[in-house]
Amino acid sequence: MLDVIRLGFSEALPGGDRHEEFGLPPGPVEYRAAWTLQRRLHAEVVAGDRQDTLLLLEHQP
Repeated sequence: MLDVIRLGFSEALPGGDRHEEFGLPPGPVEYRAAWTLQRRLHAEVVAGDRQDTLLLLEHQP
């Protein structure tokens, strides 16, 4: 399982968007752990509990 720490929100961006940072371990992230995180965040977006979210991760092919 991927340990994720929510670091908090920066100031609101133009247009009302917010920048949320997650503390992830440095370097590549295990593929299945990243996929699990992505599915959880997607479910929150679909439920209306989270705005659209972009994850930038590196993992092995």
